[in-house]
Amino acid sequence: MKIREVLDRVQIQQDLAEFMSKYVTSFISDEALNLIANVHATHFGIPRCGLIYAPTDTGKTALINAYKRQYMAAFEHKADDCEELPILHIKLPASCTIDRLLVALLKELGDIAPHKGSVAEKEGRLLALVMRRNVSLIIIDDFNRLLRDSGTSFNRSIGHYIQYLLDDHLKRPILMTGVMSCRYILGELDELERRTPFKLQLKTFDCSTEAGVGRFRLFLEILESEIPGGSISISSELMAKRLFYLSNGVPGPIKTLVEQSILAKQDIDKKLCLKDYARGFSNIYRREDIGEISGSQPISSSSKKSTLGRRLENGESEKYIPAFNPFLPNASEAKLERHLSWWKENA
Repeated sequence: MKIREVLDRVQIQQDLAEFMSKYVTSFISDEALNLIANVHATHFGIPRCGLIYAPTDTGKTALINAYKRQYMAAFEHKADDCEELPILHIKLPASCTIDRLLVALLKELGDIAPHKGSVAEKEGRLLALVMRRNVSLIIIDDFNRLLRDSGTSFNRSIGHYIQYLLDDHLKRPILMTGVMSCRYILGELDELERRTPFKLQLKTFDCSTEAGVGRFRLFLEILESEIPGGSISISSELMAKRLFYLSNGVPGPIKTLVEQSILAKQDIDKKLCLKDYARGFSNIYRREDIGEISGSQPISSSSKKSTLGRRLENGESEKYIPAFNPFLPNASEAKLERHLSWWKENA
């Protein structure tokens, strides 16, 4: 790959990431921000947990960052100590353990040797730092990385530990975010479930109503104005259907498609066209993921089917995979409507 191509790729990724950070949160309902505020408010009474769950790339981290900006803007006028950190926010590493959780918390709090010491020693330093820095809310992003799909006893031990931090050790409210499986696993952890009264499935876009379709098309219209070099209209009803089928209403895959379509564009002086989007799609999804590229039939699976394609689920990620390339000429509107029949009925 040429240096210019590498630089172009980096710039495109940065521009689109900035767009998503700026605009996606404006399409997320106030209900989600209010839930975080309600969890945070339990700091003044009995600390409680909250859970926000959604597929990967829905905007969970962007939502948290929006709440942090909103809260810190008000907090800065009241803060007497620059060391104060009212919101302790961490993203968990893959295949996380209790020890790695403690390391992540200590590192974010500025501990000079977060890996040093036993679990008990780390817990002691953590409590001291939480109190010294006046933490009033702990946010554990990607909480699913602490859980195991087929580890009931392991998950129960994790539930007990979070309960211990909440009730006995740190005594601070805890907000957890994760993929959809978090909700089901939490339901099996009775004691932690009772301490988690605030739960919300985050939905960025829902096109089952006329208002939802309007919001989605408005988002696409704004995105279209930000695409380097321009594009055919992506907010038309047919393109909106194609993009909703591609993404299932999650903004991340749309960003990736635009990025890959720009990089796949054969004529750099022209706007993105339907062929460019088809190539971009092919660059993202392998042929074996979506079946034959002609897309006449979804790939078959006895245990993992969806009217919108296939969903692969585990504790690490839940990735929606379309059953066919919706940007090819043979992906007719009638074919899309068979998969999005509710769109036509409600919109």
